[in-house]
Amino acid sequence: LYTEGFTRRRIELCTTDAMPAGLQRAEPGLPTSDGRTIFVPPQVDTFPEARDNFAVYKAAILHQLGFYAYGTFTFAMSGWRRRMPQSRGVQPVAADTADEAPQTPLARFFAAFEQPDLARQLFTMLEDTRIDAHLGRHYRGLRRDLERLMRHSLAQRPATWPLSLRQALLEGLLQQTLGGDPR
Repeated sequence: LYTEGFTRRRIELCTTDAMPAGLQRAEPGLPTSDGRTIFVPPQVDTFPEARDNFAVYKAAILHQLGFYAYGTFTFAMSGWRRRMPQSRGVQPVAADTADEAPQTPLARFFAAFEQPDLARQLFTMLEDTRIDAHLGRHYRGLRRDLERLMRHSLAQRPATWPLSLRQALLEGLLQQTLGGDPR
């Protein structure tokens, strides 16, 4: 009912334990979605107060719902090409080229890049930031919970100095999207 009230359509909620192997992230237990189902941890017990844990849990679900509400899962290559005519060289992987071909339009789009994992990482960071900005503007009461979630996430992030240059660049960008110091 919560997902339907927010997006005007029924979206299944499952625990991250039920997440398909191809969707699992490097950090297990983080909420994510495949465009049909939202996967959330079975519980959140990060903070000492139950109401704070519930608020963060709710903010994480709303963040995932933002992908549906603000068009992430309506990605179409034709729309991309209209907005980015210089991208003609990016050819999406056809949906029926093999049994293991990516199924969603976004997955096929990422597979078209020379470094699909890097394309997905960059897109995800920027899209997360866009979704949070939309949620903060449209649901002002959610801002405090989103900020708490972002501060908590930032505090869990590793230092950039021991990482490889590429990892440090991605980690620094991620930390900046969470409100970290850009230096």
